[in-house]
Amino acid sequence: MSFPNAGRVHASISLLAFCLLAACSQERSGETGLPPETPPADIDEVMALPGEAVVVPAEWAKAVRLAGGGELATDGESLYAIAPGRPGTISLIGQAAGEETVFQKITVPPAHHEPLKFERLSPSQISISGADFSVRASVGAGVPFPDGQAEFEVDGVQWRVSVTPEAGTLQQGDVLISSHGPLGPETEALDALAHSPAFEAMVFAALDLACAPEAERLPPATSAALLLPLQLVLKHKIADRKGAFEYYAEASACGYQPAENPDRRPAPSEVMVSVPSESLIPAAFGYFPLDSEGALSLETVAAETSNGGQQ
Repeated sequence: MSFPNAGRVHASISLLAFCLLAACSQERSGETGLPPETPPADIDEVMALPGEAVVVPAEWAKAVRLAGGGELATDGESLYAIAPGRPGTISLIGQAAGEETVFQKITVPPAHHEPLKFERLSPSQISISGADFSVRASVGAGVPFPDGQAEFEVDGVQWRVSVTPEAGTLQQGDVLISSHGPLGPETEALDALAHSPAFEAMVFAALDLACAPEAERLPPATSAALLLPLQLVLKHKIADRKGAFEYYAEASACGYQPAENPDRRPAPSEVMVSVPSESLIPAAFGYFPLDSEGALSLETVAAETSNGGQQ
């Protein structure tokens, strides 16, 4: 399977295509296509995930540049600013009333990681807990690659995960998010999860398990279930998947990047978590429940950038 747009987007589109994009934005917004006559009263502050594709307001799409790094990209309809893959802030600058003004700041905060407690409940079941967070992962039916299940509880909210080697679901209440196909109304639920403290708790439960002594000989189906929330967010919301994984891996208790592991954190088991070069999405051995349909796929566009812009 070829997963689209693996890693940092590197393609570029022609000036004509960018002009067509601006024209589409003009038609959708009902504006003249000219920059706003007056600057916004308040700068829009966005807290983003590492490598997240953040939509640029349509009225600014024709006259925008970046300060502090970052990239602009398009899916053929909307314009996106790609958040940094590391903690930091970029600014979107547009023309208003003949002057340049910062109209949006996009910030990737440092990862919030707390020590986790692991408890082996049986040969095929493990419990992981932290502050206001717990998850129990287990193995169901199937040979040689059984189903994996996980039940997360964060701040009293429960999420249930079920995976097979080729498919998976994430459920909270009546909302069911499938690993296959594009998102529909579930988009809002996945977005809310991705920007909540629950998401980082889920990510580090999966990444830290891979080097925990309690996980020795634990079936990879358990890790596959724990990884699904991260996989779904990487599929649908992240343009720089390589940068995003490195962001979380750097904060993990496991040493995913040996060259950048001066504190000699224990090496993760590649059976529990590996990163395929095709997709740059971490997966457990024998399990890749995502398909490529509906995955975020962008192309970069030429844009004036500055490292000395207002921060």
